[in-house]
Amino acid sequence: MLTPTGETRQALAPSGASYTAFTGELIEAIEHGGPDAPELLSMSTLYDHLAASLTAKSLPLPQQRNRNTADLISLFRN
Repeated sequence: MLTPTGETRQALAPSGASYTAFTGELIEAIEHGGPDAPELLSMSTLYDHLAASLTAKSLPLPQQRNRNTADLISLFRN
């Protein structure tokens, strides 16, 4: 599971944006992938990308929760 922020923090939406910062970055990653990302975008790859891009913009750090090897589940092609 990926969430935009911790349970005690509020997700933020840039002024005039259609989505929260987290959702906008997630859609961008799914639609455009990344030049250094593997062929399949796993939950772990998506989390790493979201954490880096949101932190670089001084936005709340996303959270991930998984069990065993769930972070290896790939949902999208790069």
